[in-house]
Amino acid sequence: MFYLRLTNNYDKVAHFLISSMMSSTVYAISGSYLAAVLFSLAVGLTKEISDQFMRTNDLKESSLDMLFNVLGIVVGLLVIKIFI
Repeated sequence: MFYLRLTNNYDKVAHFLISSMMSSTVYAISGSYLAAVLFSLAVGLTKEISDQFMRTNDLKESSLDMLFNVLGIVVGLLVIKIFI
Protein backbone atom coordinates (compact mmCIF):
# COMPACT_ATOMS: atom_id res chain seq x y z
CA MET A 1 0.00 0.00 0.00
CA PHE A 2 1.30 3.40 -0.96
CA TYR A 3 1.30 5.82 1.93
CA LEU A 4 2.36 9.41 1.48
CA ARG A 5 2.81 11.57 4.52
CA LEU A 6 2.69 15.17 3.44
CA THR A 7 4.34 17.63 5.75
CA ASN A 8 2.63 20.57 4.13
CA ASN A 9 -0.44 19.68 2.06
CA TYR A 10 -0.79 23.19 0.68
CA ASP A 11 2.75 23.10 -0.69
CA LYS A 12 1.98 20.04 -2.81
CA VAL A 13 -1.31 21.55 -3.97
CA ALA A 14 0.56 24.70 -4.96
CA HIS A 15 3.11 22.69 -6.96
CA PHE A 16 0.32 20.82 -8.71
CA LEU A 17 -1.79 23.89 -9.54
CA ILE A 18 1.08 26.15 -10.61
CA SER A 19 2.53 23.47 -12.90
CA SER A 20 -0.90 22.78 -14.34
CA MET A 21 -1.59 26.44 -15.05
CA MET A 22 1.91 27.05 -16.37
CA SER A 23 1.86 24.14 -18.82
CA SER A 24 -1.61 24.97 -20.13
CA THR A 25 -0.68 28.66 -20.52
CA VAL A 26 2.54 27.88 -22.40
CA TYR A 27 0.62 25.48 -24.64
CA ALA A 28 -2.05 28.12 -25.32
CA ILE A 29 0.65 30.62 -26.31
CA SER A 30 2.98 28.33 -28.26
CA GLY A 31 0.68 25.56 -29.51
CA SER A 32 3.39 23.04 -28.62
CA TYR A 33 3.00 20.30 -26.04
CA LEU A 34 6.77 19.81 -25.98
CA ALA A 35 7.41 23.49 -25.21
CA ALA A 36 4.79 23.41 -22.46
CA VAL A 37 6.29 20.31 -20.82
CA LEU A 38 9.91 21.44 -21.12
CA PHE A 39 9.24 24.95 -19.86
CA SER A 40 7.19 23.76 -16.87
CA LEU A 41 9.73 21.08 -15.97
CA ALA A 42 12.58 23.58 -16.25
CA VAL A 43 10.86 26.05 -13.92
CA GLY A 44 10.01 23.35 -11.38
CA LEU A 45 13.48 21.81 -11.48
CA THR A 46 15.15 25.22 -11.14
CA LYS A 47 13.02 25.93 -8.07
CA GLU A 48 13.93 22.59 -6.49
CA ILE A 49 17.64 23.04 -7.20
CA SER A 50 17.52 26.48 -5.58
CA ASP A 51 15.77 24.92 -2.56
CA GLN A 52 18.63 22.43 -2.29
CA PHE A 53 21.25 25.20 -2.37
CA MET A 54 19.33 27.25 0.18
CA ARG A 55 18.73 24.07 2.24
CA THR A 56 15.00 24.70 2.58
CA ASN A 57 14.08 21.16 1.42
CA ASP A 58 15.70 17.78 1.74
CA LEU A 59 16.04 15.50 -1.28
CA LYS A 60 12.92 13.47 -0.42
CA GLU A 61 10.78 16.60 -0.13
CA SER A 62 12.13 17.98 -3.42
CA SER A 63 11.40 14.65 -5.11
CA LEU A 64 7.80 14.79 -3.91
CA ASP A 65 7.54 18.38 -5.12
CA MET A 66 8.73 17.31 -8.58
CA LEU A 67 6.23 14.45 -8.57
CA PHE A 68 3.41 16.93 -7.99
CA ASN A 69 4.89 19.23 -10.64
CA VAL A 70 4.78 16.39 -13.19
CA LEU A 71 1.24 15.42 -12.20
CA GLY A 72 0.17 19.05 -12.59
CA ILE A 73 1.75 19.26 -16.04
CA VAL A 74 -0.01 16.10 -17.19
CA VAL A 75 -3.40 17.22 -15.86
CA GLY A 76 -3.00 20.73 -17.28
CA LEU A 77 -2.27 19.39 -20.74
CA LEU A 78 -5.05 16.81 -20.54
CA VAL A 79 -7.55 19.53 -19.68
CA ILE A 80 -6.35 21.57 -22.68
CA LYS A 81 -6.56 18.49 -24.93
CA ILE A 82 -10.08 17.60 -23.78
CA PHE A 83 -11.69 21.04 -23.67
CA ILE A 84 -9.97 22.93 -26.47
